[in-house]
Amino acid sequence: MQLICITGATGTQGGAVVEALLKGGGYKLRATTRNPDSDASQKLRARGVEVVKADTDNKESLVAAFKDCYAVFGLTQYWEPKVQEREFEHGKNMVDAAKETGVQHFIYSSLPDTLTLSGGAIYVPHFTLKGRV
Repeated sequence: MQLICITGATGTQGGAVVEALLKGGGYKLRATTRNPDSDASQKLRARGVEVVKADTDNKESLVAAFKDCYAVFGLTQYWEPKVQEREFEHGKNMVDAAKETGVQHFIYSSLPDTLTLSGGAIYVPHFTLKGRV
C-alpha cells in the first residue's frame, strides 16, 4: 500500500485532506505535526494514521517524515505568528525534502504570485510568497 504524508494534518486544510484520503481508502497515511502528543494527533492515531514529529523550519525533520512516501501534501502556515517572513523557506524545505527522498508526487497548497501577475501593481504577501515556492 502506498504511503502519503500530509503536513498540517491536525489543522483545517490538512485535516480535510486526511479525511478525504481515509474515506477513499487505498493508502497508508502519515501525518506531520510539531506536537505528536496533542489531542488532535491522538485522534489521528486512533483512526490508523501514523503521526510523526516534523517542522517546516527543519528540513531534516521533513526528510525523515517523507522517507518512503509515494506522495506528500504540503502546506505552509502564513497566518501563524512570526511565520510570514519564513514562508518561502518553509515551502522550499518541503520541496527539497521531497526531492531528496524521491517522493513521486508533491502536492503543494499554493496561491498565484499576485505581484508578478499584476506587473508589480498588486502585492498580497501570502499569495506572492506561496506562489514563489
